[in-house]
Amino acid sequence: MRIEEICGKLDGLLSARQSAAEKVEVAVDALCRVFGVQQKEVAIFTFDREADSFSFLWPLDMRNSGSIPFSANRSLLAVTAGERRGKINNNFASTPHLFVFEAFGREKSAPIQRIMSAPMLSGDDLVGVIQVCRKGAEADASLRNFTEPELKALCGMANVVAKHL
Repeated sequence: MRIEEICGKLDGLLSARQSAAEKVEVAVDALCRVFGVQQKEVAIFTFDREADSFSFLWPLDMRNSGSIPFSANRSLLAVTAGERRGKINNNFASTPHLFVFEAFGREKSAPIQRIMSAPMLSGDDLVGVIQVCRKGAEADASLRNFTEPELKALCGMANVVAKHL
């Protein structure tokens, strides 16, 4: 399926939902299907302009985990938002980053090995960031790298989600 078709279908699914919670669940489900990941490998962050920081919208058990400042220089989230373009890091476990969120939440999981990050833009306005990752042991050969076409798809999907939040 082409990116335009994926985004069109996602837009229709999100338009048919009334509540924000339903929209988030539909978006997460679509991201999991398109990228072959589990729900715990998707993160959606909203941007609070007044606080100049990001908070988790998904996963649900991370909503009360605190916020990440826009100025966090070791945060892929903040870099993605600041540059307003998607990023891939297929060696994420060996990259300096904020490990605190990998250890937080109800269910402890393997470390993030590969990650894509895309800004959610509504016109020129930054709404938040979506990240999709692959978690597992470092030597896990089943964890395939993310590709540029996948990043392009994630950026398109992120902008569709931004319209509905």
